[in-house]
Amino acid sequence: MILLALGNIPERVQALLTGAVDAVDLNHPGDVIVMRNGFKALWDLRKEVNYPSMSVVTRRKSVKEDRDTVLRIVKAHAEAIYFLKANKEFSLKVLSRYLRMNDHELLEEAYNIYKEDFSPCLAPSCKDTTQLTSMSRSNGPKS
Repeated sequence: MILLALGNIPERVQALLTGAVDAVDLNHPGDVIVMRNGFKALWDLRKEVNYPSMSVVTRRKSVKEDRDTVLRIVKAHAEAIYFLKANKEFSLKVLSRYLRMNDHELLEEAYNIYKEDFSPCLAPSCKDTTQLTSMSRSNGPKS
């Protein structure tokens, strides 16, 4: 087996559809596009692992020195998640623009994925953190 780095999702989809490769790693909407063309999903990571699909990261120093800005950013994320869930039609228009697609079925699926993935809590659960930590330990460098 040979593993290749193929670039972005459209390039991976094209490589699979043209037969240049036998399998690729895809997320939505690439997975649906290739399945519409007769391919099967070998493994759906989203069903196996609760993995955060969005992170807000800063330095401890920033939290201490500019707490107000950090809090405003966190609040803005919470409000955006609420807005996404409360305003489906507008959210679909935004997704269409940023995902550069007009396929209503794919947009609906993307919306449902984001709606499900984005928790208004903004904090990972203990279960999620424990699962990710154990995975990284089992796959990390051996000492």
